[in-house]
Amino acid sequence: MTKTFTENDVLKYFYNEVSKLEKEKIEDFLSCNNALTEFYCELLTTEELLEGKLEKPTEKTIQNILDYSNTLCLQN
Repeated sequence: MTKTFTENDVLKYFYNEVSKLEKEKIEDFLSCNNALTEFYCELLTTEELLEGKLEKPTEKTIQNILDYSNTLCLQN
C-alpha cells in the first residue's frame, strides 16, 4: 500500500518531528508531488522572513511596558 502524505505530514517534517524512515519517505514523495513541494518551499520562505523581522525591543520600550505594568499593580 502506498502512503499518501498531507500538508500536516510536511509540517511535521519541516519541524523535524518525524522518524528517520518517515523523513526519507516524505523526501521521496516531495520529489514527485509539486503541490506539497510548493507548500514546503512556502514554509521555508516564511521562516526566513520571520527570522529577519524579529527584533529585540529597545530598553526604552521595555521600561515603558514595566512602568505601565507597575501603575496597574498600584491601582489594585
